[in-house]
Amino acid sequence: MTIFERIAEANIKDWLRKKEQPDYRPPTPVEKTVLGKPFEGHLFDEIKQLLYAAHHEQDDTKKKALLSEATNLEIRLALSYETQGYCFLARHVQGAIQKYKNALASHVT
Repeated sequence: MTIFERIAEANIKDWLRKKEQPDYRPPTPVEKTVLGKPFEGHLFDEIKQLLYAAHHEQDDTKKKALLSEATNLEIRLALSYETQGYCFLARHVQGAIQKYKNALASHVT
């Protein structure tokens, strides 16, 4: 179990306890950016672009740098959702990123 899975599991259990309380209110919606897209949406797009660039990069040093930056953004994205209380969404986005990585890996260039 990865650290993200453990964090997500703990937050999900906490959320399930909280939502059963009579005074529970769902978190406020994510603020929109000037372009009308949530900050997290921009992070998600940038992660995909970095993964795509890394997949097509021939230089191992540059490839590692791109993957490292993508990983850092993945952590930021997960933490952003987690701190806002969007545990299920954080997990869903992690799954979508993993599917994208798998799709890239299955396409040999």
